[in-house]
Amino acid sequence: MPKFRILIHGENYRIRTQKKSFLFRKKIDWKQVGFYTTRFIESETANEAIERVFKIIDAELREAGRVTADSTMELSEIQEDEKGYDLYAPGGGFTFYNEDEEE
Repeated sequence: MPKFRILIHGENYRIRTQKKSFLFRKKIDWKQVGFYTTRFIESETANEAIERVFKIIDAELREAGRVTADSTMELSEIQEDEKGYDLYAPGGGFTFYNEDEEE
């Protein structure tokens, strides 16, 4: 069965941040962010792998309360990668970036 490396890009998600304010009190704030993440999936077809990855990532982000009404995800890259799969599957984590600073 083929093994795939899939790179996903998301926009309009949010993360919780903390800022120190007067008298060192922590203020919780939400910041609008985008992200990149890589996952490794073993699947019969590339389309099936993509569908599964979107479901997995969506569930992870919803559980963390990071989804907004206009959040979007798109496929950035998919490639068969048996060696990467064997070393890193299933993959995890996100690389977030501040959408305001991207422009």
